[in-house]
Amino acid sequence: MKTILTTIFALTLFVHASGQDINKSFGLTVSLPWLNNYSYYDYQKNSSQKKSGFIGFGLGLFYTHVKNKISLNAGVTADSPMPLGVEYAKEGTLTKISSTFIELIYHRQILKKLNGIIGVNMTSYNFNLTSFVDSVSAYHKTDNTFGLTIGAEYIFTKHISLATFYRPTIDNNLYRHLISVDLRFNFDIWKK
Repeated sequence: MKTILTTIFALTLFVHASGQDINKSFGLTVSLPWLNNYSYYDYQKNSSQKKSGFIGFGLGLFYTHVKNKISLNAGVTADSPMPLGVEYAKEGTLTKISSTFIELIYHRQILKKLNGIIGVNMTSYNFNLTSFVDSVSAYHKTDNTFGLTIGAEYIFTKHISLATFYRPTIDNNLYRHLISVDLRFNFDIWKK
């Protein structure tokens, strides 16, 4: 946590020193990572698997200076097969993958309405096996990882954007990733 706070402070000073003292803002981001794709370890099959699904929620704080932004975000995602997160299966076994993450990212304007994104993240992949069969026990496993965050953000309006994030691990022998497509809402709290 100390490293993350030091990095935020250093990046804030860099952004402050690199431009004029206009167009600054501090605010809150609410994100809906609605479409999610996972590469994860399936403990039931003892192998790497891929799975996609819907639903998620995130919150973040951001600091904008001129056309660049630094943000600290946290969120949860899941692999619900239905866009509204409703599931009715009650037979056999059911494998679920979800994640929680925290990330520090830098948004850099590439075109007028397009930002490139780069940063670091800590992600926990949660593997759940639900069993409706007496001979198979249900269980839960969590894998904590450290990785990169790479993405692109298209800005519709000052307050609404659509972003795609790729979060591969870099600290583990086994490759994992979370790819999400987020609808993001930005609210200024302070502005200069």
